[in-house]
Amino acid sequence: MMRRAAFLLLALPLAAQAAQWTKLPAPGGSAAWIDKNSIVKSGPSFKAWTMEAPPTPQSTPDGKPYRAVKALQLYSCEDRTATLLMQVYFDDAQGKGAVVQTVKYEKFSADEIVPDSVADAALAIICKKPAS
Repeated sequence: MMRRAAFLLLALPLAAQAAQWTKLPAPGGSAAWIDKNSIVKSGPSFKAWTMEAPPTPQSTPDGKPYRAVKALQLYSCEDRTATLLMQVYFDDAQGKGAVVQTVKYEKFSADEIVPDSVADAALAIICKKPAS
């Protein structure tokens, strides 16, 4: 009984970190989500993962076909900007299949967020989240 209780206590932090994908509005038949559990404060901004699945297969920067892409971005609520930090491309439209390509960006500058875009919907969720 003691081992079982210890296992459950050890498993609690893992369960708390599980992704919580929330659907976002997306244009043109695409699907998009934000992982609410990934939102973390980073200085005056917030980092968060989003995922987009286009209606048809697309190509990575290296020309490999993919069905979904997860992106880590740095969002500024004050400036209404997002800076792309990393993208992970998947062969499955749910973002659970094999990784096709991973791209880490080191020198991207912040982009203005386009109104009524996936990034705009993500920003609305992020900026409502209390600071960690």
